[in-house]
Amino acid sequence: MAACRTWAIAEQPHGIAGGLTEDERRRARRATPRSRRIERRPAVVPVPSPRTDRAPVIAAGCAALTAGADRGDVARTLGVTRRTVDRWAAALVVTAGGGR
Repeated sequence: MAACRTWAIAEQPHGIAGGLTEDERRRARRATPRSRRIERRPAVVPVPSPRTDRAPVIAAGCAALTAGADRGDVARTLGVTRRTVDRWAAALVVTAGGGR
């Protein structure tokens, strides 16, 4: 019960936890000296690994754009966003010497 109450005072903002209401936990936090408070650690967010198989998708997208395919259709077919396809199209214009 003590461990649950300690956690609830430090971490639980709403509801009843550790046998204490929100107001009771708020008062307990104010009464606890900072040096004895449990330090909150930021939540660990997994970072997705970079995709290594992008080259074939980019090549297929650029080929489709060069052939005149609709950008929305290219995005849906390849499972990328329309913004990504727009970037590919802009890169094709620059590499073709069309510049801006």
